[in-house]
Amino acid sequence: MALSINVASLAFSLNRTFGLYEKQDRLHLLRRTFIALQLGRKLQLSKEEMENLFLYSLVDEEHLLFKDRKVMGQIFEIIFLAEKVADKLRRRKVCIFTKNKIKKYLIDEYKEMGTVCALLELMEKEAFWFNLEEEFLFLDILKLTMGWEKLNILAEEELKRVNVLIAKLIDNKDLLTRRHSQRVAKLAVKISEELKLSKEQISKIEFASILHDIGKLAIPTKILNKPGKLTEVEFLLMKSHPFYTFKLFEDIGGLEDICKWAGYHHEKLDGSGYPFKVNEKDLDLEARIIQVADITAAVMEKRSYRNPMNVAQVIEILETDVQNHKIDGDIVRITEKILKEREEIQLY
Repeated sequence: MALSINVASLAFSLNRTFGLYEKQDRLHLLRRTFIALQLGRKLQLSKEEMENLFLYSLVDEEHLLFKDRKVMGQIFEIIFLAEKVADKLRRRKVCIFTKNKIKKYLIDEYKEMGTVCALLELMEKEAFWFNLEEEFLFLDILKLTMGWEKLNILAEEELKRVNVLIAKLIDNKDLLTRRHSQRVAKLAVKISEELKLSKEQISKIEFASILHDIGKLAIPTKILNKPGKLTEVEFLLMKSHPFYTFKLFEDIGGLEDICKWAGYHHEKLDGSGYPFKVNEKDLDLEARIIQVADITAAVMEKRSYRNPMNVAQVIEILETDVQNHKIDGDIVRITEKILKEREEIQLY
């Protein structure tokens, strides 16, 4: 199943998520991207090549999202050199002081690479180094990428890679709910299939389920992994995570519905949820599915302060929420049917 997304905006948002918990990594990736774009422009790459260069540069190199696309070897060479330079600049605020040291390093180690000469020429300009300071990077990259607003079609395999990257980002931060997003996605897909939704709807619901907790990257680790009840202040901070999920993806063309469904996973039909206090009028079927899947997966997972609940206990919790007009009764009945037929859902 393919999905139309503004991939440039998606890449920027993924970069922002790195910054929520590791600001140095985000700065490193921004520097790498800016160097790569400057070098690509000097080498007169085509617009399509520059777009690929941007996308590859701005996301974590261990999780390249578009590796099945035909990308020229020169692009990888550019990113490789940009990575080497950016790596030498880690934990440095003023970059120009490293100019001579980095130039010597490139000449000694990589002079046989065809693009090194062009990079060395760029480095002669003081402005090249000043532009690598944190205050200017984001806007300068934005200027270089102006006009790249078209929607790209992500094929099913590419979409899966995006899902894996996002899930790993969340898992690496939140130890208590490791793989929670995958569990929510699997259950949400099963509910959607029971409802006989279209393949496109199911694909979007799966993507929104994977995204739903990415806002937890903004929550302090000591709160996420606290082995007991949260204080009132800590709970208020925890309640901000769906807001961050929404804000990270709200401006991405093609993700408007997905962003809303993911950001509304703690809302309730009676308007008592958080953080937007929307009610049933604004809660689409897809959002309601993710709400129920999230509650179900959460209570069936082990926590440091409690054991996982069994199917009977889960059903009791869901039924109570239905009676109190918190969640959708039709979706709960489908969920209960799935639970009774497949109790091994706990093992996802």
